[in-house]
Amino acid sequence: MTRAVDEVPVIDQWLLAGMPGGVREANYLVGELSAQYRLIVDVLLDEQSHSLTGVARDDLPSLLATRAADLTGADTASKLLAEEAFDLDARMDRLRRWAVVEVWQDRALTEADFVRNRDRYQLTPRAAALHRFVRDAEATGGRASTTAILAPPVIAARLIDFRVALDAGRLEEAEQAWAQIEITLRDMATAAGIWQAQMASALAGAPTREKVTTLRDTLLAYVEVWGAGVDVHSGAIASATDELELDAHTWRALALARLGSDADDATVDHVVGEHLATLAVLRSWFSGASGQGRRLRRQVRDIITDLVRGDRTLLHVGGAVSRRADLLRVAAVIERADDDGAGWDVWCRTTGLFACRHLSVACEPRSDVGPRTSFWDAPPAPVEARIRAQGHRALVGTPSRIPDYSAGRREARRRAAASRQALHEAEAGIRSRSGRPLSDWGALGDAECDLLLELLSAARSLEADGSRFGTSFDGRWHVRVTPIDGESAVIVTPDGSLVCGNGVFEVVPT
Repeated sequence: MTRAVDEVPVIDQWLLAGMPGGVREANYLVGELSAQYRLIVDVLLDEQSHSLTGVARDDLPSLLATRAADLTGADTASKLLAEEAFDLDARMDRLRRWAVVEVWQDRALTEADFVRNRDRYQLTPRAAALHRFVRDAEATGGRASTTAILAPPVIAARLIDFRVALDAGRLEEAEQAWAQIEITLRDMATAAGIWQAQMASALAGAPTREKVTTLRDTLLAYVEVWGAGVDVHSGAIASATDELELDAHTWRALALARLGSDADDATVDHVVGEHLATLAVLRSWFSGASGQGRRLRRQVRDIITDLVRGDRTLLHVGGAVSRRADLLRVAAVIERADDDGAGWDVWCRTTGLFACRHLSVACEPRSDVGPRTSFWDAPPAPVEARIRAQGHRALVGTPSRIPDYSAGRREARRRAAASRQALHEAEAGIRSRSGRPLSDWGALGDAECDLLLELLSAARSLEADGSRFGTSFDGRWHVRVTPIDGESAVIVTPDGSLVCGNGVFEVVPT
């Protein structure tokens, strides 16, 4: 008998490789009904401290109502826990399938017990540990435990006590000191992990007021209450751990002092492994230039620049991140444009605007709308719904094409080249006449006339020793005009004759 292809289970190569997969117990924390599931798990977790035999099905509704009333009020709780909105049996069955609760039945002692629901519920150990973590994370808001404040000096002092008690043969005292080291080190590592996570989150993306505040609080928490202790006591801790070279027999003796002489070998080996792991963590934290303690200090040192930069950014934009600086740069480029067309081209390239696409809509001719009627005064033209929805794709015929502006661009480039050539020739003509009175200049072309007028305007800036002088608007030419009293000059241009006071005109490059 063969099995259909679609019935063959899918083999997950990741799970076969030993990679950790999903946590089934965490399903109750996500989804639309997570608030209902969390209320149930909250009640069951609280009842664990009162009863080891679980919660009866008959008692669970009253416990849920009391907890919901404390959170939302009695009226809101009664509405939320109504049967049409809250199916308790379905929720408990789903929690059972997620391995969040264990279900069993009470023993039936009377005839009435056979007809009532005798189920009892208790959280599984994994689910209880998970929900305690969730509660702690929400209660602390990601803040590190205050026990980590004195972690470095406590570890340094307990290492000394451990060594003294061990040399004196007092194994129980030595084991107590080592246990305190393990607990303190665990709190210290947890606090450091929280600080590093906060720094990494605050440095990600654009700076906001919340991120800068988190970064500042993390920095102050490290510097004021913990960083100084690491700097002061790292040397002593590193020396003590480097000198702590114990043989396997001594570590087993310490483990037996904690567990008792009747402990089995597997448990003793497990405790010895914990001791050696704690020693390795101490050395990785406080020994060497690449220790975790020094690495955390370098990370805090490096974020100071980012913190100052974020503060300056928020001060510059008034507390809200914006594109103000980019818009000001675009405005400055548009303002420096040669004409309106060039400015409009910069705006279009910056914002991604494109030419308008007109829909070909047939309108009935009207006697009150002439060929020169303004767009604002003309009546609106009716546009069919399909054209509004689909645009040019709804039209019959070939699809519209992107407008071809290549000819216009070629013409613009040709005109720009001709303008540059004319300006170059005009500058050469003006320089060839430099040092001569204006009355001797003769006829000028259009470009030469425009350039002369611009230079004469620039020469009106300053006056000294009877001469007028200045610098051209583009900063490329120094101009000086020495008037000749009582004389006039007539300059012939293509548009007519220019009559002005005569004078010696001089122009030199800057």
